[in-house]
Amino acid sequence: MKENRPLSFGGKARQNLAAILNHALEEEVVLSTTMRRFLGRVTGPNFYSLYRLFGDQCRQIDRWLTEITDRAKSLGAVARAGAAEFTTAAAPGAGGQLPARNMVGELLALHEGIAQRLRADLAACTTDQATADFLARLVEFHETTAWMLRMVLDGPEVPRPNA
Repeated sequence: MKENRPLSFGGKARQNLAAILNHALEEEVVLSTTMRRFLGRVTGPNFYSLYRLFGDQCRQIDRWLTEITDRAKSLGAVARAGAAEFTTAAAPGAGGQLPARNMVGELLALHEGIAQRLRADLAACTTDQATADFLARLVEFHETTAWMLRMVLDGPEVPRPNA
């Protein structure tokens, strides 16, 4: 049986970590909702590849929602809501079709913005290395996903021959 040991940081530090995790949770929910809305609007010649890309990202974000909620709970913090509530509430919205380029561009901006804000939050996690490591993995996910979306939007960078 594991021994229950108190965390090595106090109430104020725990509140700060909870605020960081809840902020991350809120941003992931916005991303998840946007992703699901776009998943329901994919059309055109790139339908299959975009549908698969968006679907894969939805599943990855669902896992992150669960992990963020679990991390907050492990700190004794109250997560704003569980991932199951978000995934059922975030059904594709009504509305017309959007050009694929617009959808990919909006998702790219969301991922880049989240990664940038998480980096700032990561710097504030001086009291809990485990949460800092967790946020670093989340930053890596968003930066990698942003890179993939840039590749979809702009294509691979081709080295130019020397003139």
